[in-house]
Amino acid sequence: MENSGSFQIATDAGIRQQYFDLRAAEYQRTFGFDGSWLKQEDGYDRAGTIIVYIEGGKVLAGARINFCTPASPLRLPMEYGGFTLQTALPEFGLGNRRYAEVSRLSVAAERQKGELIIRLLDMLHDYARANETPLVFCICSRKNARLYRIMAANNRMPDKCFLILEKVAMASQYGIDMSLCLFHEKGAI
Repeated sequence: MENSGSFQIATDAGIRQQYFDLRAAEYQRTFGFDGSWLKQEDGYDRAGTIIVYIEGGKVLAGARINFCTPASPLRLPMEYGGFTLQTALPEFGLGNRRYAEVSRLSVAAERQKGELIIRLLDMLHDYARANETPLVFCICSRKNARLYRIMAANNRMPDKCFLILEKVAMASQYGIDMSLCLFHEKGAI
């Protein structure tokens, strides 16, 4: 049963390492390459917050969230090369708003088909809202983007909206077509 564990911010080094190991395994399974470099903490891990789901002392899911604010305009993980969200989406007025990116989202293989992914996404969005950040972006495979859109359409995430931002072309990563997605509060855009 998926309700016997809990979500928490990963501050303990052992818990964080379990998450890093999980995300490396997820990338190996998803993209088919050695993800051992993901077992190491990077600058975005240190700058952001890692939220994990723990059950029986084991990390079964987790993700990283990084914030960008007008007072602290951090370049988010997806913003590399010449790509920035502010330039790609000028109609959102991001230079004057708080927004975030969820990245390195990982769920243990044995829990991929259950409710845990929905609960993790919900927890990440709630964490962003608690930090007065109504817009949460992510890059995900087109397959997962369709899944998230179905979940939102079926009211699996009440009071939250989900968009696939088709106008922004995302490069394929490791042969997998990717989509830029946005979770937001109703009325935020």
